[in-house]
Amino acid sequence: MEWRGMDVFSRFCLILIGLLFAFNTGLCQYVDSDKDLRSDFENPPDIAKPKVYWWWLNGAADTMRIKEELRAFKKAGISGVDIFDIGTPDHSDTRGIITSGPPFMSDAYLDNISYAVEVAGQLGLKVGLNLSSSWNAGGSWIPPRHAAKSLYVSKTEISGAGDGEHRLSFPEIRDHDAAGRTINIPRDRTGRPAFRREVAVIAVPRHEGEVYPDTSQIRNLSEHFDPETEVLTWEAPEGEWEVYRYVVSNSGREVVLPSEHSGGPIIDHFDPEAMEFHVTYVIDRLSRVIDDIPESALSYLYLASYEARGFTWTTILPETFEQMHGYGVYKFLPSLHIQDARVASAYPGDDTAENFLYDFNKTVSEMMISNHYQKGSEVANTVGLKLTSESGGPGLPLHNAPVEALGALGAVDVPRGEFWYEHSRYTDQGLTYAETDSIDLLQMVKGPAAAGHIYGKETIEMEAFTSWRQWQTGPFDIKSVGDRAFAEGMSRVVVHGASHTPSEAGSPGIVYHAGTHYNDKRVWWSKIAPFNDYLARISHMAQQGRFYSDVLYYHGDHAPNIVRAKNADFSVAPGYDYEVINTEVLLEDLSYDKGVLRLPSAGSYRMLVMAPSEKINPQVLEKVSHLAEQGAIVVGKRPHGKAGLGFNHWSSDRLEKKIAQSWTTLSGEGLSKESLSNGKIIEGVSPLEVLETLQVAPDFTYPGHRLTGPLDYIHYQKGELDYYFVRNTTGEWTTANVSFRQQGKAPELWDPVTGKQLYMPVFQKNKDQISIPLTFKPYGAYFVVFEAKDGAPSWETMVNAEGEVPEFELTANGYVFRESGSVRFQSSDKNREVLTGMKSFPVEGEWQVTFPENQGAPASTVFPELVSWTEAGDEGIRYFSGRATYQKTVALPFDPDTLSGSYRAYLNLGDLEKVGEAWLNGEPLGISWTKPHEYDVTHYLQPGENELTIEVANVWANRIIGDARTGQNYTTTNITQVRGTPWEEVDLVPSGLLGPVTVQLRKQITLWEKTDE
Repeated sequence: MEWRGMDVFSRFCLILIGLLFAFNTGLCQYVDSDKDLRSDFENPPDIAKPKVYWWWLNGAADTMRIKEELRAFKKAGISGVDIFDIGTPDHSDTRGIITSGPPFMSDAYLDNISYAVEVAGQLGLKVGLNLSSSWNAGGSWIPPRHAAKSLYVSKTEISGAGDGEHRLSFPEIRDHDAAGRTINIPRDRTGRPAFRREVAVIAVPRHEGEVYPDTSQIRNLSEHFDPETEVLTWEAPEGEWEVYRYVVSNSGREVVLPSEHSGGPIIDHFDPEAMEFHVTYVIDRLSRVIDDIPESALSYLYLASYEARGFTWTTILPETFEQMHGYGVYKFLPSLHIQDARVASAYPGDDTAENFLYDFNKTVSEMMISNHYQKGSEVANTVGLKLTSESGGPGLPLHNAPVEALGALGAVDVPRGEFWYEHSRYTDQGLTYAETDSIDLLQMVKGPAAAGHIYGKETIEMEAFTSWRQWQTGPFDIKSVGDRAFAEGMSRVVVHGASHTPSEAGSPGIVYHAGTHYNDKRVWWSKIAPFNDYLARISHMAQQGRFYSDVLYYHGDHAPNIVRAKNADFSVAPGYDYEVINTEVLLEDLSYDKGVLRLPSAGSYRMLVMAPSEKINPQVLEKVSHLAEQGAIVVGKRPHGKAGLGFNHWSSDRLEKKIAQSWTTLSGEGLSKESLSNGKIIEGVSPLEVLETLQVAPDFTYPGHRLTGPLDYIHYQKGELDYYFVRNTTGEWTTANVSFRQQGKAPELWDPVTGKQLYMPVFQKNKDQISIPLTFKPYGAYFVVFEAKDGAPSWETMVNAEGEVPEFELTANGYVFRESGSVRFQSSDKNREVLTGMKSFPVEGEWQVTFPENQGAPASTVFPELVSWTEAGDEGIRYFSGRATYQKTVALPFDPDTLSGSYRAYLNLGDLEKVGEAWLNGEPLGISWTKPHEYDVTHYLQPGENELTIEVANVWANRIIGDARTGQNYTTTNITQVRGTPWEEVDLVPSGLLGPVTVQLRKQITLWEKTDE
């Protein structure tokens, strides 16, 4: 259609039609979006379902089992696998039962990948592939020029009275590191590294003390040195000199834990040519067996976390350093302390040396982000693949991760973090604290989530549930750590991991030594789908929403810079959340408009808080000063110097003047909205004081709320919907009157366990918040969803006789109370008190229990009372691992047909370990994997006798322990110990139906008739 030549009226009509179409389309999208959010919550899409690491141990793969395992994943609600070739440490296969397969990326290996991709495609599963055998990136195909590099140095002392010719020794390059680990560096016939390049020859006047010499006294003598003869021709000035000869060569570092035939050097992670060579090699190999990669099930390439040792260097570092900072690196090399783990300053108290180190680390970080992660994404994208990576830590003290984490995570298509179950490494509090709420060095969720938000990523994955527990856990055990990760921003689970188990491997089979062993060999595997549905529902909501917080936290300009767990490095106050931002996004994307700070891909914020630092990047100073001048509220400690030696070469006077102009000091007393928006960066006040001055109520709160309180949350927005994921961090029933900063909206409760979405008739509209009485099950979690409609509550408050929120369950028909007594409903104009009587009838007497054949236990036995299998006198039951069936005829002391409509009948199983499934009178009640283990059986009970069947699945640990203690051989596995403890010394895991089993009648109160308004 030609725009030119149209008359004015025609143009107007066209514009009007376009606007109407756009409006209607947008409206329909919103309505459909709300509708889709609801329907997809019940039945989550594949993109929200969990994935697994699929370990191929020692490269071995069995095509029959490949198909069986993929089918099992699909049936269990898993939508993707990351093929991860890996070896086994010596301690995890002392019996030598893990066979070796073909080398990684060999023709035979490619055939197995091709078959797996083909079967996955038929099943609708997505496949990812780790880019090496184990980690870091690399392999046997990496030539020395593309392999990882380090900087080596020799020192020669020279006196000024010399003859002008000085032989400089070649640096020592050892074949073992300080820990005794072999360093494999290819060498030529001279015994020196095959790849080596001279970097610089630097002369420094001999000096004492902790002050680095002025660079005007330091000489770069590189042009006077002949590498062939190794002679430096230089008539040194008077005095004593230390001459350093720097050489770059391979570090000798290899992939960490490769399968038996798949070792090789890791790549130079800082050289774009090395990364392009590596990824292109893998893609070219895959293309030989996968005809059309973009149309295949192969969707991802994966880079594990960077855990290389050795001093970091690459041939293009000097050039890149000068481009970034405007000065040369060479004269400062002697200020670096070259050590195995990381880069440090040899003059830690010297300002010049520290500033250079700051610039050096920034250079290394930027090179890794751009040349490794960004380059890898670019190459993968050329064939329609996405790159996902744990590129943001965890870092020191565990291992070296020399990057600014947010930038590294933002450089890949799909950022990935990690979290463990019961891991206590590097926590001050130790294991108990780690068990309580999973706080340790390896809780790496907040950073990847922030990167995903500020860089506009669709999903934020987590390597999830890693553990050393070896078949001792069930889904409820790990639920709480997963919920914590969701409350920090995880939007997709990648379970660590599912080991591929060949047909001949037996049960529980061969496994990687760490992980949750999430495969079809698990005793409870046939009952795991509801847990996966739970994870998928929460993931879906996180993927669909935009994270909301009041505060934007700038975590500084230094590198390395890792974002730790929520509220660990920074916190606002209970009930307020925060987003984390880095220098790149702050400088390029952050703006101020209409009273708020804005990020185009993330959200809007009331204030910016700067991490405390004695020094500041002048570019950052200019940006935050400009934001403050525009009216933004910026809070931060006043710096006292310039970070680095570069950055446009600001003079000290200019910097000090700018800081003095930009900062002001306020106190909590006398704060006002006007004083906060005075065009200055503010120090002396806390973020909470600012928010209180702005009269910003907590976004989420409850009586007694504290940062480590029993309830935790995360808030998302989608269109006009606001929804909060709220979790109970304790194993106890918890009730509270919870307040949300919402107005003009009606609340609903969405249960990720069941997929049910329920209207909440009791809530109170306060000045700034809506308060809702809520009951949380042990480690329970819900979404509280606020719709864009101003619904009126049936009642405003609900309390028991003690004035507290009673324990209840919200159903489609009303409130069902879990306690006896009275409950008072109140509103401003009415009151209602109801009795909440609960009757409990114990299911007593013996149970008939049957066990499967050939697993050590008797075919059938009678349990006079319910006890753990581990307490049984029969050794076969005590050590039993598997699924056993309990059967009992239950005679009801009441007639269910005569029950009033105000009562509901529940079958409560008490405790069971680990997963149960029940049938009543032949009707399936469903799988129970989380507390409370109970069912609404109102419509299943019949007068007189009722037939109850309960199947319980436990874990493999007990049978393995039994075999270790008795010498029997019911199990086969490579794992011989748990956390260093031999199996025979490990405690048995409580198992079976523990009870007490009861039938309970609970009062149901209906308060409303739901309308469409």
